[in-house]
Amino acid sequence: SKRDAITQLSETLKDADYINDVPSFVKDIYLREKEGITGIGDGIAIPHGKSDYVTKVGVAIGVFNKPIEWETLDGEGVTVVILF
Repeated sequence: SKRDAITQLSETLKDADYINDVPSFVKDIYLREKEGITGIGDGIAIPHGKSDYVTKVGVAIGVFNKPIEWETLDGEGVTVVILF
């Protein structure tokens, strides 16, 4: 699911010391998600946001075998999620 993908990628960022609190960071990402679509089409989503829980800028990329339901510009699911 979208939430699982964002959470898993956030955990990857935490494990690499890019963020210090997964639940709070995920909450901040969802605040940005409310502002507009982050699914850019062609199976790609780029969720992002501003968060006080970021210790340094980083990127986590997830590639999924099956499309995940996501709000996208082309109305299709995503298989690549780039979280920063």
